[in-house]
Amino acid sequence: MTQPSPSKPVDEVARSVRRLLHRRLLTERAMLSGAERDVKLHEWGGGRFRARLRSMLDDVIDNDRLSPGGIMAMHLYFRRRLANRLRLIEALRQDPSLAEVPVAAPLVVVGFYRSGTTLLHNLLSFDDDHRAPRTWEMWYPAPYYDNERLDRARRRAQTGAYLALSRALVPDQRQVHFITADSPEECLFLLEHAMVNSMAPISFVTFDYARRLLDDDLDDAYALHKRQLQLLTDRAAPMPWVLKCPYHTWHLDALLRTYPDARVVYTHRNVVQSLGSSCSLTSVMARPMAHALDETEIGAFWSEHYRAALDRVARVRERVDPARICDVRYPDLMADPVGTVRRVYKHFGMRWRPMVRQRIEEHLERHPKDVHGVHEYTLGEFGLTEGGVRERFGDYHRAYDL
Repeated sequence: MTQPSPSKPVDEVARSVRRLLHRRLLTERAMLSGAERDVKLHEWGGGRFRARLRSMLDDVIDNDRLSPGGIMAMHLYFRRRLANRLRLIEALRQDPSLAEVPVAAPLVVVGFYRSGTTLLHNLLSFDDDHRAPRTWEMWYPAPYYDNERLDRARRRAQTGAYLALSRALVPDQRQVHFITADSPEECLFLLEHAMVNSMAPISFVTFDYARRLLDDDLDDAYALHKRQLQLLTDRAAPMPWVLKCPYHTWHLDALLRTYPDARVVYTHRNVVQSLGSSCSLTSVMARPMAHALDETEIGAFWSEHYRAALDRVARVRERVDPARICDVRYPDLMADPVGTVRRVYKHFGMRWRPMVRQRIEEHLERHPKDVHGVHEYTLGEFGLTEGGVRERFGDYHRAYDL
């Protein structure tokens, strides 16, 4: 249901305020110059990040959905990402040897949002034979200090403060996707430093920007993704990375060009459940940021975007060795988490140890499903029907017995 509009005089005043804030905060110049002042650096590096930034800002201005508070939140969110980019480019410039740090055979979990990617990534992260990036590392990948203890404390503290603010602004977020500064987290944050942002359509309703990203090959963004993993790698004891990001599903081709030896774990869930959950996540995250939100438009966008992902993945799989991708069904993961993880290990010839089973079982006992609350929604809220979704995605459901 579309949010009700205020009276005409009030609406005109609000529109004037939004225009003023757009001009002051959401322009390429305002974003870049603000980040430069924050960190006293000016070298941005190459790639298409400026074009993507302009695309995102143009979408916000064109659709005029954000409230004044949403405009300010978006400015601060991306100004921090841009400041990170400046510090990252400087760190890479100061240490050219980082380009030689190996990022060998990463294990990458992909799949639709709400299809079990977070659970599976958490379970895979318990093995000491590989390591998952933590939230604070990806939110602030470039170090502030040479002193490792002080540097870690500052980056963790900044991440914790931001998470606390986010929970205060969007309290329902914890029911959908609860994270902490130290939890294993998806590597979408590394892509954000190239202005490839899968959270922008979710939090700031930039659907046209998301559509335009589908026509971008993203090679430069994934190259920067790799450079950040090189920066975060412990060179004294490097281990394979275990990564997770649903957004890789839309750009699996760019991921595999950047990591030609990547091992992909692809989760599958009935789209009736995962699609509705993605719509609800967008509604929960965007509502505090928007003065106008159309749930029917949210449903139409995600239905279209999910279909695009399936078509794009199908083309990639036609030319990729099937052994490189391990398919995991959500019902199997929920019914037998340990057995599912062990099947992933067997598929890729990884060493299975009793310690892994023990840690998984302990984690599941400490973190039962819905411990942070139940995420409730219906397809009808977003102009969708179960029958329509089943018809549009019937081929996918049949292929994976969903």
